[in-house]
Amino acid sequence: MKKLIISTLCFIAAIQFSFAQTSVEQLLTKLEEEYSQDPATFFKKHAADDFVFINAEGGSWDKNKTIQSVSRGKLEEVRLSDKTYKTFGNITIVNGINKSRWNFGQVTVNYTDAFTYIYQINGNDVKWISAQHSLVTPRDRNKAIYREMNQAFNKRQISDFGKYYADSFEIKGIGKGPKALEEFYKKNLTGFPDLQINIIEIIAEGDLVFARCENTGTQTGEFNGIKPTGKSGKVSHWTVNRFNAEGKMIEGWNLNDNLSMMQQLGIIK
Repeated sequence: MKKLIISTLCFIAAIQFSFAQTSVEQLLTKLEEEYSQDPATFFKKHAADDFVFINAEGGSWDKNKTIQSVSRGKLEEVRLSDKTYKTFGNITIVNGINKSRWNFGQVTVNYTDAFTYIYQINGNDVKWISAQHSLVTPRDRNKAIYREMNQAFNKRQISDFGKYYADSFEIKGIGKGPKALEEFYKKNLTGFPDLQINIIEIIAEGDLVFARCENTGTQTGEFNGIKPTGKSGKVSHWTVNRFNAEGKMIEGWNLNDNLSMMQQLGIIK
C-alpha cells in the first residue's frame, strides 16, 4: 500500500510539473509576440533593473543601453526556434536560435545567433534577468533550418521551400531536383491532405541532421495505389538530411513505419 501511495504521489507531481512547464512556455510565447511588436517598450516593462545583455561580439549592455540600442532601429522580423526550457523554482532558462531582421534606416541587418535567456517568473509576472547571444555553429544552424522547414510544411507554405533545398537536392530512392521534391510532397498530401509531421527528437552531427518524427493524418485520397480509406493514423518517421555550407539541404533519406501504417489503414491485419 505504501508503495502504491508513493507511486501515486510521484505520478501526480509529474503531471503538475508538466502542466506548470506548459504554462511557462505558453506565457513566454505570448511575451515573444509582445517583444516583436515593440522591443523598447517590452524591455522597459519586463527587463529587471539589473538586466544585462551580452551580444555575440562579447559586448555587455545594461537595461538602459539595451533600450537605447533597440530604439534606434525597427524590428521587422524575429523568430525564435529550436527552443529548450529548463525551470528551477521560479527561474526559467531558455536556449535556442534567434533569427531577426532590423532596419536602421539606410542599413538592414540580419542576425542569426544562438541565445540563452533567463527569466524570473512569479505567476504572470515576468522579469527578464539576462540575455546572452553567441555565434551559431553550423550544426545548430542546420537544426534550426530543418525545424523551420518542418513548420512551413505543416502550415502548407510549400512555395517557400526553395530557400531550404539546393536545386540539386536528391531524395534517395525517389529522385533528384525540384520536380522530384514537388512530386514527393504532392503524393503525400494527395493521400493525406491533413498530414502533420511532429518532430520528437532532432540531432545534428557534422553536416547531417537526423530527426525522429511522428506523422499524423487521415487518408482521404489515393496513396501509393491505395484507395481512400477515411481512416486516421499515427506513424513513426525517421529522416536524415545533409546540408551544404550555405545551409541548404542537398540530399535526404526517409524511412517510415509502413507496416504500422498499413495496419492502421486496415489494409493488412
